[in-house]
Amino acid sequence: MVFQMKEHDMTVRFIHRNQMEPIIELSLGSEQRTFPLAEFTHFWLSMIEVGREADCAYLESLERLPRMIARKKSQRKVEEIHAGPTIYATE
Repeated sequence: MVFQMKEHDMTVRFIHRNQMEPIIELSLGSEQRTFPLAEFTHFWLSMIEVGREADCAYLESLERLPRMIARKKSQRKVEEIHAGPTIYATE
């Protein structure tokens, strides 16, 4: 059985040496790696977890950005209010 993700130049092949020992062959571009089924499953789940964490961090940063901008604007307004008018002494 072969799965291809042409967009990423990736191919995953399931090979049966015997019924008890399926092998997964992962090709990405010109690089190729062979995994026992359990090791491939662990690798794939780790990749999903890393991708999910990266997506969550990105989405959190998008939510924080407007709040950070609003906080800086409000701090500037507070500083302007507390600073009051500038008075110069003349002789």
